Amino acid sequence: MEEAGFHLYLKLLEQGFPRNRIIFLTSNVNHPNSSVRKELADSLKRATQSGNKQEYNQSVTNIMQILSDGQSAEFDQQLKIGDRALIFAWLDQWIQQETLVQGIEGETAKNTYEEFITRFEAARLIPPVAYDKKRQDCSTYLQNWLQSHCTRTQDNRPDYDYLTLRCGISNVITVLQQNPEVSLTKDFQELDKQTFLKGLEWQLRDLALPREDYHNVYLALCDYLTKLYERYDGKELLQDSSRHLKLPLYHLRNWIAHGFILGSQTQLSAQIAGVTFLMAMQSLFKVTNHGFQNELKRLFSLKPVTTIDLRTQIKSLLSDYDRKDPLKALHKRGQKENPKWPQENYLRHFYAAYLFSIQQSEDYSIRGDTDAELNAMVYHELKEVSKK
Repeated sequence: MEEAGFHLYLKLLEQGFPRNRIIFLTSNVNHPNSSVRKELADSLKRATQSGNKQEYNQSVTNIMQILSDGQSAEFDQQLKIGDRALIFAWLDQWIQQETLVQGIEGETAKNTYEEFITRFEAARLIPPVAYDKKRQDCSTYLQNWLQSHCTRTQDNRPDYDYLTLRCGISNVITVLQQNPEVSLTKDFQELDKQTFLKGLEWQLRDLALPREDYHNVYLALCDYLTKLYERYDGKELLQDSSRHLKLPLYHLRNWIAHGFILGSQTQLSAQIAGVTFLMAMQSLFKVTNHGFQNELKRLFSLKPVTTIDLRTQIKSLLSDYDRKDPLKALHKRGQKENPKWPQENYLRHFYAAYLFSIQQSEDYSIRGDTDAELNAMVYHELKEVSKK
């Protein structure tokens, strides 16, 4: 059983799970050898020189967790002084320190963690970080470590959003796959439910990606979800009872297929991918689900939005489109005949299409059968993308 954690670690790496989101809590940990200390020290040096705050904080945490209490105090003092040369000198000295751990009778103690460190180095793999659970500050350290990965911050937002979106959508897919009572709505009955969901699941196959590739996943996901809406005619959708769901998806499909998203250098986000997914699930299955633990809600501001807020937002939008026929004006903005199409804000148009579609009449009254949480997501996201 003492080796199980390491085999699990290898399996996680095999599946592409981010290494920096894995930590070992074990009592079988001694001071790491010099190559491990050098890797940790080099990571801190790189972060210091590049000014990467997130990597710097993580590197300091990783080093602190394997220092003795006396070393922790010394290192902390160097960090407070803030002299880069002194910090680097201290790290160089620390790398060269003796690593043997003395046993009961002066013999070198050997433990499971040490044994696996040796194996990892032989295989040219970065060893896993471990924290000694016998230390008094173990519970505090673990809570802080979890907080750094499970709370959305400015530094980790791209990773947090991607992983949260992926988790939420995967959970919803599982629910739909396992529920035989959920079926496709009338317009999509020719599709095979399980095949569609398998294809959707495949869009999220990459667990660990460089940050610069996240937008490619969001684009592929939106492309897959909206492809089904090619069947519609925009004019016919104006009379559709679900136009507030179908029209935004119909427009997004056209913009993606005809190169407007890439041509305008629009960066799709986890938020627009999440809203697209939620709209599609309501349209295709009449299902509203945000994941086992409401993961998808965590991507958005859920500050309550009133009918008055929505009406005010719609009135404000009309001045930028057309008061008499805003949806027609919005459609024209996304056409090649529009010489300014590369400068258009397609994220704003997407959310505007939803809001214009939940408006019932010229008095700006809002349909009563819409999803209040989706209304709030669209309302707040529209404000965000309008700033860009």
